[in-house]
Amino acid sequence: MFFINIIANVIIIISSVITRNIYIKGVYIPQKEIHKVNNSYYFKGENPNNYISFNNELWRIVSFNEDGTIKIIKNDHIGKEIFDSKANDFFKSKLRNYLNKNYYLSNTYIKMIKPYNWDNNSKNLLGLISIYDYIYSNENCKNVESFFEGVCNNNYIYNMLKGKTAWTITKDENSVLYIGNIYYPDNEVDLKHYIFPALYLKEDITLIGTGTANNPYKIKEV
Repeated sequence: MFFINIIANVIIIISSVITRNIYIKGVYIPQKEIHKVNNSYYFKGENPNNYISFNNELWRIVSFNEDGTIKIIKNDHIGKEIFDSKANDFFKSKLRNYLNKNYYLSNTYIKMIKPYNWDNNSKNLLGLISIYDYIYSNENCKNVESFFEGVCNNNYIYNMLKGKTAWTITKDENSVLYIGNIYYPDNEVDLKHYIFPALYLKEDITLIGTGTANNPYKIKEV
């Protein structure tokens, strides 16, 4: 039995090498769908298998982070709101209160979330993706300059928007960056854009599933 187990493990390792998979959080992920940035792994491309079931809804995994957390974004929006009447700081914004007071999370799932210091002011369960999350979800987009040139829209997040515009959490002087257009003429905080909540899953979370829309990753029960 011991010998058989050794053979089985060798076969798994060889298979992983041949298919170029990366083993993270209990699952094998095709290397072509993910890339390493600053010791974290980001899903990339127009339709990677990064679906995850959370809060009885469909979300997408943005990244497996260096600290062991998993960042996810809801696959659909929860409405259209202003960021604030004047503040471009998430901590001071009306949008932070809207997300963390009005969006329903069941108690079963709340305990899986790691409160995160989204803006270096206070910890909250829910926030938004940053412009860098969006940039890293592309195959070849390198920096914010590329983003403003309109060459960073070949990714699953852009496809999720379905022609809509959505807030990020990233400040830009007196405004806040949004995503979803080729051109970004106006980032004023009192304009309305759609909201796609994001959050961090705790470090001890492991996954099962294949990450497809029909068989999304699920959080493995301990």
